[in-house]
Amino acid sequence: MNSYYFDDYKITELSYFEYKNLVKSFLTDDLQVLNKIFEKLYKDNVFTEKKPTAFDKLKCLLHIRSLILGEDVDLIYNDKNYKLNTQHIIENTHIEERDLTSENLAFKNFDTFFISDLTNELYKNLKSINLNGKKIDFSNFTLNQKEEILDNIPDLNFSQIVTDCGNYLTKSTIQVLDTKLSVYNGDVLYFLKNIFNTSLENLYDFEYILIKQLNLNTADFKNYSFTELKIFYNKIVKEFNAQKESSSSTGINLNQQ
Repeated sequence: MNSYYFDDYKITELSYFEYKNLVKSFLTDDLQVLNKIFEKLYKDNVFTEKKPTAFDKLKCLLHIRSLILGEDVDLIYNDKNYKLNTQHIIENTHIEERDLTSENLAFKNFDTFFISDLTNELYKNLKSINLNGKKIDFSNFTLNQKEEILDNIPDLNFSQIVTDCGNYLTKSTIQVLDTKLSVYNGDVLYFLKNIFNTSLENLYDFEYILIKQLNLNTADFKNYSFTELKIFYNKIVKEFNAQKESSSSTGINLNQQ
């Protein structure tokens, strides 16, 4: 499939087959599952030497969405229709990107859209400890090793660190219309699911017409993107409407004298 460059990222568009499977995977509201789906989508289609932040991941996922469905985002909110675009979403996103420091501890920032256990996530993201003026790098320690060391540091109020971090995370939001979506509690995953999703029934109807009119096979759907196939589909519809109009114009005019 075609690849495009976005900032420092190389992004590969999905084939139609891959997009249809993505839509099938949305038949769940389980946040753990949705988080894995979007992590895989990012990992399989975004290539960079940078260590991405949550904001980087969001921008890349929105770019992938633009390649599939276009930049416009249609939303229904309070029984009204609204039209946004992916750039508007990015401009109204505020995600804290700096690493966290507290009580001589340094943690790398979070790069996930769902944190079910903040304490465990902090253990996992621990980068270093400053003890008696000496910095100890914890990047290569296992989760159990980090937890054991922190639990044995005297006078360390880790519960307060967790509370402070929780307050810090609430500052990361996406403003969508008059609603603020929290980045780390799953709100963003539901939002991404909503703007990536489409009707499976419509996709099957779309496939049926292309197979019937162009004799496409399974391999074709793996080799073309949804955007490319929509070009073929629109040409078929245009030709059909032209033939229909031409047929109707050859009828007998019963009003002639």
